[in-house]
Amino acid sequence: MEHTTPPPPPPLQQDNSGAPPPPPENEPYSLPYTVTPPRRRFHPTHLLHLITRLLRATLYCLCAPFLFLLLTILNLVEWVLDKLLVSTKESLKAVIQEVWLLGSGIANGVSVILLALFHKEAFDTHLENRQRMHAQQTHNRNISSRNNTPHNGEGGESPKSSQNRDKTTLFTSVCNSDLSDSPTLSHGHHPLSLISSEDIILHRGEERDRVGHIADEALFAQQPSDPALNPLRRSGRKHKRYIVEVDSAHHHEQITTGLLEDLRLNTLLCIDAGIDRVRGAIHSCFHVYEKSSVHQLPAMQKGIKRLEIAKQKLSSAYASLHVLHPRGLISATELDVRGKKEIIMQAGYPYENHTVTTQDGYILPLERIPNRGATNVVYFQHGLFDNSFAWVASGTSASLAFRTWDQGNDVFLGNFRGSFSYDHVDTTITSKAYWNFTMNEHAFQDLSAFIKQIHALKQEELGEDAPISLTVVSHSMGAATMLMYLTRWSMLQRPHGVNAAILLSPAGFHEKLPLWVRILASLFERVIAFLPWINSFRFPSNVIRMLTAKVVQDVKNTPATKDLMAYIVSKILGGDPTGHPFTDVHNVTYNIFAGTSRGVFQHFMQLLKSDKFTAFDYGPEGNMRHYGTPEPLDFAANYKHLDIPIHFLMGLQDMVIHPGDILKHYVTLHDVHPHLAFLKAFPASGHLDFTLGLNDHLISHILHLLPKTPQDPQESPLLPTPLQVLPTSPPPTTTTTTTHPA
Repeated sequence: MEHTTPPPPPPLQQDNSGAPPPPPENEPYSLPYTVTPPRRRFHPTHLLHLITRLLRATLYCLCAPFLFLLLTILNLVEWVLDKLLVSTKESLKAVIQEVWLLGSGIANGVSVILLALFHKEAFDTHLENRQRMHAQQTHNRNISSRNNTPHNGEGGESPKSSQNRDKTTLFTSVCNSDLSDSPTLSHGHHPLSLISSEDIILHRGEERDRVGHIADEALFAQQPSDPALNPLRRSGRKHKRYIVEVDSAHHHEQITTGLLEDLRLNTLLCIDAGIDRVRGAIHSCFHVYEKSSVHQLPAMQKGIKRLEIAKQKLSSAYASLHVLHPRGLISATELDVRGKKEIIMQAGYPYENHTVTTQDGYILPLERIPNRGATNVVYFQHGLFDNSFAWVASGTSASLAFRTWDQGNDVFLGNFRGSFSYDHVDTTITSKAYWNFTMNEHAFQDLSAFIKQIHALKQEELGEDAPISLTVVSHSMGAATMLMYLTRWSMLQRPHGVNAAILLSPAGFHEKLPLWVRILASLFERVIAFLPWINSFRFPSNVIRMLTAKVVQDVKNTPATKDLMAYIVSKILGGDPTGHPFTDVHNVTYNIFAGTSRGVFQHFMQLLKSDKFTAFDYGPEGNMRHYGTPEPLDFAANYKHLDIPIHFLMGLQDMVIHPGDILKHYVTLHDVHPHLAFLKAFPASGHLDFTLGLNDHLISHILHLLPKTPQDPQESPLLPTPLQVLPTSPPPTTTTTTTHPA
């Protein structure tokens, strides 16, 4: 048997990379291979790195106490600065509050002194209200302490009774007030007089039961749950139901703040925002780690990042000072700027807006509270420095337009040129050319276009043969221009389209105007003679109008200053200072004082000097061109041409249009047409009481004058004449917008 030796294994081959070759294939019992890593050679830099780490650790250990002390000092400085800023903020706010209270107290005290000197009745009413308010507060505190007293050994007030006690509403205030001690419940003589009489009215609508149920729950919410302590619950008898409703016209009123109140509140907000952001910036500067992303940055970049954050917060603090700008200090949102459309729709009435274009190119708004099926139409026209807001400003119960619509009439509200409407067909018209008009244009252009448009709308809705009766209710200058329009159209034998006119304190004659008004008007005439660039008298901008409204609101916020302003306004415009409409109507300052022209003022000065009711005097040549005579047209001398009944309503306390001047209108018409002239005097009414301060007696009289049915003239004291159908010429250009309440 021949023995052979196996061949030796092939030698290991190593590639250039230094890695061992793989084991041979097809070797079932190959020996394991051991790979030995190469040795790491020593480098001098390794020792340098080691020494650097040791030195850094040693330095950190040596500087740790100093770093801790430095951080402690920085935190202490930050804490001191933060407390200093907080104290400064609170001190500034306290100073502002004290100055505000001091100023309010001084204004209230001065007003009380002036009331005591000039208006003793208002002063006594003010003191009486203060005493009653104090008594009411004492009564409320006694009730609160009585409710918190344990009963029948119980350990206090139950959570349920406490919850019911906190539900203080208008109904609970009325139901729980002690009315037995009050001699009268009139406005201004009871602690509940703080709630305006316009806000609470007897409810007579469909929701009587629902409102009464709410009042029942409110009353029982204030009564003890124990039958032994509550006689109503003990006896089981029904208590009186207080039917109360909030006036829907004032329910949507926005909160109005005064100018000084805006300054105070926005200054406090500025101090809060500015100092808080400065505190945040200081915090960013003193703290090493501001955000988590900063931890991952090198030391130098950390510092840069902190400085950027601090810079941003300081910039934000500076930006918060923008409220110190006049626009930032005045809150435009805290002002009731609702127009007539919002007031009418929020009161639950329909609304339409018709844009009428006059023959001379003025585009005027004719607003409407539509009652399309009605044949009785009532057209309201405002006076000087006014607009149609006056007819809807006092709520649903005291506004003549709403009450007229409730009676079943179709209501139209006219607005003269310049009354918050400055549109013209010529878009390039200059201000001087636009404001170049007098009372003649109001009468012969504006009223003519309005009445034609009203007849065109009604004939379109009811047919051309419908028996339409148009009654005009106008005030002050609007009443004077209505007389001018009726007289001139009757002289020219043109159909004027009016069946009857109710003139509230009409202008025209100003013979008995107070002496101080004559002197002031004469001085004003001489002043504007040197200012030929003044073409109109109105607020220069909406900002000035807003500021004026806010200043008046500041005066209204204090009871004494409000009473003083009512007294001053009553001496200028007339009327009873108690509950004067200028102070009681919510947003009257913003919505009235519409513009008028220089020509209208000159026309009034001509009437004042001549003591006659004439058209505008253009001079001999101009009068020949406009009237055909060298003298201006005398309307009172031509009252003989009037052919419709005219009712003159005057207030015996009117300081703008003296009752004697209104009586002159009546006597002049009565001498030529006794059956067409009617006169009614109201002893306690001033000039604004016919629009903004209507009482029940005045409203009832005006509503009684309106025709009930045009087919039966005997039912109405107006005695309407046969309808004068206007010519079927194309009506003025109009654009209609109809809106119905939701």
